[in-house]
Amino acid sequence: MTRLYGQDPFSLVLVHGGPGAAGSMSILADNLSEEMGVIESLQTKLTIDDLIEELHQDIVGSTKNKVTLVGHSWGAMLSLLFTNRYPKIVERLILIGCPPLTPDFSEQITSNRFRRLSPYEAEMFNKHVEQLAKISDSVNAAESFKIIEELTYRTDNYSPLDLETIHRKVLFNPEVFGSVWSEAEKLRRDGKFSSILGKIKVPIFLIHGTFDPHPVDSVIQTMKSSGAKYTYIPIENCGHTPFFEKSISSEFHHLIQFISTFSTKPVKYTGKIPACGVYCGNCPSFTKEKNPCSGAEFNSEKCKRCKTFHQCCEKNGITHCYQCKIFPCTVFKTFSKRWLKHGQNFIQNQKIIKTIGEQGFLKLCR
Repeated sequence: MTRLYGQDPFSLVLVHGGPGAAGSMSILADNLSEEMGVIESLQTKLTIDDLIEELHQDIVGSTKNKVTLVGHSWGAMLSLLFTNRYPKIVERLILIGCPPLTPDFSEQITSNRFRRLSPYEAEMFNKHVEQLAKISDSVNAAESFKIIEELTYRTDNYSPLDLETIHRKVLFNPEVFGSVWSEAEKLRRDGKFSSILGKIKVPIFLIHGTFDPHPVDSVIQTMKSSGAKYTYIPIENCGHTPFFEKSISSEFHHLIQFISTFSTKPVKYTGKIPACGVYCGNCPSFTKEKNPCSGAEFNSEKCKRCKTFHQCCEKNGITHCYQCKIFPCTVFKTFSKRWLKHGQNFIQNQKIIKTIGEQGFLKLCR
């Protein structure tokens, strides 16, 4: 079952977590649909094998293009399993808040959460997790799902949007959770994810909030030992679900769009990003063969003479335009529009720098 956002071509597929939290990525889908076609896959099946096949039908029934899979939490694990089975239709993987892929660190999630709960709340959490596993009792399972969601809303997020906004389009299914998660844990214990990572050849982007109770070190360790090709993108002051965080919920989709559409092969550049937000490695002045610019890092005097952006930022005590109260101003919008023909969206660049920092942006581009 799918929800389609935006217009064809549909090249981005959102794979939600839970399991059983269908529609939990709708906020992200809404924001992304302003610029691109999005498929939000809503999981309904009760086994992992059936979920993989359901996701396959959702994709081939909506587009003929190769897609970028964006998996959140459990959806990150499902995206890995799907890519292993259907590698020819996946162009890249974006894993947000990926849980541990081996059993070694799984208990650390609970201990991290419990440090943020009172003893009574921790007891309630355990009680309802056990209740949720009893899928035959659907009424109590639904109530347990709700209570667990309210508790993890507090433990897993740094400064989230209100629950009403988050749950606007969510269709919780406790039966899917009870049936699928036990199977996922078995795959994790059996080393399934470690064994398939080395076979996945598409680029993997691992996005993880520094406040997320799911330990990212375990995922990185598994990626490295499996020889996976990945890029790690940490987000400061951010929990398990970046698109729920007040500070970046309206900006986060720019990061996803950038990763999923950036195809130009830039010249390697590791220097600083100037006030305007240009990535010098993809600037015509930097890439030209005759008398190229050396980039903002080494040609800083040229940047310092820029009255429009550099000197304006200095005057206002900031380093980049996104920090300005009136960003994007009319001048910046006009400037950004002129650069679209060169493959850079400066407004988007600025919002990505705001989300993951200058070094994070550089890592993405090279």
